Amino acid sequence: MTRFALCTCSLLLAAVRDTAAEPLLTIIISRHGVRTPYPPCGEGNLTKESMTNYTSKPFPACWPPGADTSEIWGTSVTAALTPHGGQQIKNMGGWMGRANFSSVKCNEVAVYADTHSRRDIETATNWTAGAFPSCDALHAEDVIYGDPDKQLFNDGTNDTLCQYPSKDVILALLGGSDGGFAALRDSWGSEIDTIDRVVNCCPVNMCGTQPCNLSAIPITYEGKPWAATGGGHDLAIFWAEFFLLEYLNGNKQFALGQLSS
Repeated sequence: MTRFALCTCSLLLAAVRDTAAEPLLTIIISRHGVRTPYPPCGEGNLTKESMTNYTSKPFPACWPPGADTSEIWGTSVTAALTPHGGQQIKNMGGWMGRANFSSVKCNEVAVYADTHSRRDIETATNWTAGAFPSCDALHAEDVIYGDPDKQLFNDGTNDTLCQYPSKDVILALLGGSDGGFAALRDSWGSEIDTIDRVVNCCPVNMCGTQPCNLSAIPITYEGKPWAATGGGHDLAIFWAEFFLLEYLNGNKQFALGQLSS
């Protein structure tokens, strides 16, 4: 993920002035721009094979990004910043720069990114290209501060630096696990059903019963930083995010044309 310390965790924008009446430092923190989706369950590469268990609908051409599919997403890499996402970030930088930073000198700006991530680095360079178009040195990756082993936003990569909540706390936030997480399922039931009408999930072996749909897939406790649960609720989140990213990337169609913005 990207943030801007300008941090894009990525930017650090430091503008030092002589008088106490003016700001000494401005810090802008931002996530990365629009990316391609992660696969279901959040690990590995997004491929047709990784999605086929979770929909019975015919796959549109180039639905998951992959080899020879860059004409849809602009890239074939899973979870990568898309060209459209990069342009959006550059536009945002341009708007912020014109409104706030027209008097800031190039040598008053520093950029930080979580450099383990290409999409964070590319978000940082796109933002500075927009915000400081005349500062060519700020558009280069080699001026970005960052340590791939010490992430400002660790996203669960280091539970010593950032302790996770206990299982009891997480279960309390989810309404408990009674009845197979019945409270969680009931809270999001209508939204899960809406997504299921689009993707028409799933093979019987995933539920152990017929009919098998997202609501029927058991919800399990996972406790991952990016996913407290697995099963039907988590898969519904995957599809909701997938459709949102299709829309935000400006794809010609999202959610198979069955949902509106």
